[in-house]
Amino acid sequence: MNVSTNKPRFSVTLSDEVYKAVDDYKFEHRFKNQTQAVAALVELGLREVYGNSEKTESAPEASPVADPAENELVNIYRSLNDIGQTALMGTARGLAANPDMKRGSASNTETA
Repeated sequence: MNVSTNKPRFSVTLSDEVYKAVDDYKFEHRFKNQTQAVAALVELGLREVYGNSEKTESAPEASPVADPAENELVNIYRSLNDIGQTALMGTARGLAANPDMKRGSASNTETA
């Protein structure tokens, strides 16, 4: 896949622990991909170092998970080993791809 952009790019090598932490952050904050999660984390770190200066004024705010059900899902995900996490993500992606599972779909009957 060739994605062209005018934004600067670079590669980063991470330890397994940091890589997992980035992946967890991506999941918790509903970023679409790791690039968005890493960019947000870098900008949050720059804010910590520089404060709210011109160097960080374009940084997006992170969206925390507030719903208890979402927190429960994150906790379940974290409690699983790599195989369980992969299976859970596969199931979640399958549900997300199913139009009948989307909010507001004609066949959707949400229950409390």
